[in-house]
Amino acid sequence: MAILFIGGIKAGLWESLGLSPLIGNSDFTLKNYSDLLSSQDYWQSWGFSMKIALISTSLSTICSLFILYIIFILESTNSKMGKVIYRLSQFPMVLPYIVAGGLMYLLFLKSGWISRLLFCSGINNSISDFPTIIGNKGGIAIIMAYLWKTSPFIVLMTYPAILELNIETVESAQICGASRWSIFWEILFPSMLSSLKNASFIVFSYSFGAFEIPFMLGVTWPKSLSVYSWQIYNGGSIAERPMALAINITIVLTIATVGLILYVLPFFMRKVLKR
Repeated sequence: MAILFIGGIKAGLWESLGLSPLIGNSDFTLKNYSDLLSSQDYWQSWGFSMKIALISTSLSTICSLFILYIIFILESTNSKMGKVIYRLSQFPMVLPYIVAGGLMYLLFLKSGWISRLLFCSGINNSISDFPTIIGNKGGIAIIMAYLWKTSPFIVLMTYPAILELNIETVESAQICGASRWSIFWEILFPSMLSSLKNASFIVFSYSFGAFEIPFMLGVTWPKSLSVYSWQIYNGGSIAERPMALAINITIVLTIATVGLILYVLPFFMRKVLKR
């Protein structure tokens, strides 16, 4: 898998640099990247993708912590409902993203199931009273889909911290007067922080570069970088394909930059502070 992944990036990078045998050109050039960096359309798509990724990742992290807190409370009282809630929370992971997008479309379309339910129950006077969620310029439907799909993944990655928690530690903290929230925040949260960071970064990386959900639920403009790249790759001539691949390379570089900031920068900061 790693070989295929790296090979794909290498092929895309080569073609984005003008080394493309498909268009009969083997001259090294940075024109595709210079055109992108000077394009207002590109930066609007980049900003839209970044906004969607940051908001959906933040909300998914908060939602997963809330689910984990409920599970922790139930399991600290030896209730079997903790494991039941954990199992139920994993259900969205069973469905592919394209199915999740389809469900969101059917539920929140202006003439969708929820809109018709509100109209039939007399809450809304007409179907058109339902707010525009699908195709919203703020990407509300995209964020909702990612929130529903990625929160279970973060729960899955951080749940082992609850299983590894020493019950005696919890009981000792309760004897000393610590509340359940204090135990969760001061004892359990630090132990799950590493897993939480890793899971959140994976969610951010996927949300920033994914295609199907923004394509299904997004608006014509602004569009995500992945949709922007796909339209150039499929809608133009072969000569424009290096530009689309250059967009894909900038997606990889953006995710790599965030990864460096998240993992490498704190390491060097700790070394500097120790001096």
